[in-house]
Amino acid sequence: MYQANDSNKCMEKKTLRFNYLTLKKDELIIDDGDFSNSLFFLKEGKLAIRCEANEVSVNSEEMFFLPQNMRCEIKALEKSQILVYNNLDLSEIYSLFSDDELKNINDGGASIINSLKMVGSIVRFVNLMILYIEDDLLNEYILTIKQREVLILIQQLYTKEQLSSLFNIK
Repeated sequence: MYQANDSNKCMEKKTLRFNYLTLKKDELIIDDGDFSNSLFFLKEGKLAIRCEANEVSVNSEEMFFLPQNMRCEIKALEKSQILVYNNLDLSEIYSLFSDDELKNINDGGASIINSLKMVGSIVRFVNLMILYIEDDLLNEYILTIKQREVLILIQQLYTKEQLSSLFNIK
């Protein structure tokens, strides 16, 4: 379970695979494994992500991926809204790459986080998912469709090189 740094935990609305988080400025999330293989969509705000000795900033309308076994601290540098796709099934993404390319997947040994700007269709997807979560409209059927939809969008809207950087495939 991730934990916030004080008694004022971030607002969280959770479904089977998607979480919607609202962080206050300077709020800190310490991930202890709940975000394994998770894709983060920063709707608005700014985050500092520290994994071991490395720190990166992520801005509004960017997304980033936390691979399995990578433990990070995520700090809101300003009020932030985040949609998180937890336990992402990477087989759809990996199908785009050769076996040789997949030998170099970052398995958590290196602490590299790369962000990628969200294009319009991804921004609209994120906004719609947040509405579904807030209005408690998601059921298993819709979740299954939305999990598939976001992967199709990512595959169609980004180049192989961009996906390679996002998912730490060398």
